[in-house]
Amino acid sequence: MTPGRGAQSATAEAASQTSLPGQPATAPAADAPGGSPAVEDLRQDVLLHRLGFALTATFEAGTMLLQRAHSLQTTGSSHLVEESERLLRELIGMLFPDDAVVGTTLKHPTDNNFCWYIDGLNASRAYHRRLPFFGVVLALTYGNRPVLGVVRLPALGEAVYAARGQGAWFQRDMQQPIRTAVSKVGDPSEALLCTSSITRWKKRGRAEVFRRLHGAFGWLRTWGDSYGHCLVATGRAEAMLDPAVERPLAVAMSCILPEAGGTWIGGSTRGTECPITGSVNRSLAATVRTLCAAPDESDT
Repeated sequence: MTPGRGAQSATAEAASQTSLPGQPATAPAADAPGGSPAVEDLRQDVLLHRLGFALTATFEAGTMLLQRAHSLQTTGSSHLVEESERLLRELIGMLFPDDAVVGTTLKHPTDNNFCWYIDGLNASRAYHRRLPFFGVVLALTYGNRPVLGVVRLPALGEAVYAARGQGAWFQRDMQQPIRTAVSKVGDPSEALLCTSSITRWKKRGRAEVFRRLHGAFGWLRTWGDSYGHCLVATGRAEAMLDPAVERPLAVAMSCILPEAGGTWIGGSTRGTECPITGSVNRSLAATVRTLCAAPDESDT
């Protein structure tokens, strides 16, 4: 993992300018609408302005992580999680000082209708082992509803992002972003299932749920965390499922997946606690819910 790829060597300003579908030429005069916090009242220019900022901020955080990779032998990666989140928090504070900020290591609540969810280093173990499957996550809610999500994979030079009503987008290095969509595979025996860790299912008492999923899907890979979710959003995998997921990534993907034509699964289904959280294409969503709705052995 070394800096120098196209997406890492370009300036953050260039990343913002080339990554936005329909970005306004200048920032709007007001950063938030007045009145009701209903998401339908959120102006598109305000939303796209924040999306442009999110793309720039994650680019800068990702560049910092690549530049600091050489220090892992002596210091590990835990301090870089805090440093990356601190950078994102400072960038948010410069432009949106009244917005709430919630991260994996920090919280800055306010009464503002906007709340940022940040994960400065998703999949830190992959980063520590110099594997390229780590990400920087930045998401935004308005009135407690997800309206924006950016997942950037710095070492791969990839970014997947969406804003409510604007579709989902995929960009590699500094190439022109393209609209992205989930796959249309509807037969689970022909589908790729990703998960972050098999042992995590066992530790959370959901081994039987995982066994059913594994038996139904034709292909399993532990391409997990933010990387696995991006595979689903770009049609390269059909499902990315875990028994739990960090809140910033959940908020980001619950915006990105619907815009990509997919489904974000979480919470409960038909009155039964759904023991999974994750991304799935729309063709397989009902199948996944059915497989997970049956009582787990640990629940009986």
